[in-house]
Amino acid sequence: MTLQVRATPGVSVVSRMTDQHEAVAGALTAATDLSHRWRTRPEPDTALRLADALRELDRHAVAHMDDEEEHLLPLMADHITAREWSEIGERGRRSVPKPKLLIFLGAILEDATAQERQLFLSRMPAPARLLWRTLGVRLYKRTTTRVRRTNAVALGA
Repeated sequence: MTLQVRATPGVSVVSRMTDQHEAVAGALTAATDLSHRWRTRPEPDTALRLADALRELDRHAVAHMDDEEEHLLPLMADHITAREWSEIGERGRRSVPKPKLLIFLGAILEDATAQERQLFLSRMPAPARLLWRTLGVRLYKRTTTRVRRTNAVALGA
């Protein structure tokens, strides 16, 4: 049974989320296509179009995630079971390429409060927590430093 069926008062929210998913997917496709084109033929026009496409993707993704947190997650908390919630998390985890899992975990933990981080890590299997603490923290810091430094240089900072 879908959330849209269970959360009748929230049908408009679920419908809006579906539309937003389509907008994000379209923007991601455009940005990906332009990225491939720019890497094979780095022309100024392509670079400008890619920058515009990435801004559009960011605009759609941020609006969707903000809306999702404010309106959809409360509906999910009220209308899905703990087992279904776990399945959603597992599906999301499977969608992340294994070499990127520690970076993805770092991104989740970076925006979490201290209490949320503690709770999140406490629910992970002990080997995964050990892997995070021994390799993941350094990998995430190294990756974000490189990406953020590159971004700062690209912006002329």
